[in-house]
Amino acid sequence: MRRFYQLLIVILLLTTFKLSAQDTRHFNSLTTGIGFGYSEGKQESGFGLVYEIGYQRSFGRSNRFRFNPNLQYGGFLPFATTDMPDQLYRLSTLALDLHYDLARFQSLSLVTTPGIFGSYSRGLTGTGGMNGISSSEYFQSFYFGGKFSLGIRISKPNKRLAYEIRPLNIHFGSKYFLYNSIMFKVHIKLDSLEN
Repeated sequence: MRRFYQLLIVILLLTTFKLSAQDTRHFNSLTTGIGFGYSEGKQESGFGLVYEIGYQRSFGRSNRFRFNPNLQYGGFLPFATTDMPDQLYRLSTLALDLHYDLARFQSLSLVTTPGIFGSYSRGLTGTGGMNGISSSEYFQSFYFGGKFSLGIRISKPNKRLAYEIRPLNIHFGSKYFLYNSIMFKVHIKLDSLEN
């Protein structure tokens, strides 16, 4: 786990340097997002609101590539699920994403994103008073794996904000971990917009 954090710090430091020639402008952005997701793991399953914050660095010809380390977190409940014990748990995910504009028309882009992640899930599971028995136990699990997303991005060159909607955002991981969410994101460009 310690090596993972060291690798993440090195990657974050490398992204602050210019990755190509001076004649092409690249942008640094703060990314924020909110969404609704479904999570299923070793002993937990539920729906919940998820939030995301991260840093994004564009590079490549016409800024078609964007590197995005981010942190996603949310709370989950087994909403509308009757065949399992009551659960209440939190999921925190640290991810490294590489966004690529598959197609671009003016300020509109079709974006695909492969990535890797590590997730930490913890919470309570119990009977919830089922059959007159009330007992609960604490659990925690760590998952890692790969992820993929597909979405639409609107980014006008002379505007500070860019918007993205991701209807497909899937994580597949160890111990049969599965996570899917629908996300709405706002990117806040940190660099000067003047030429």
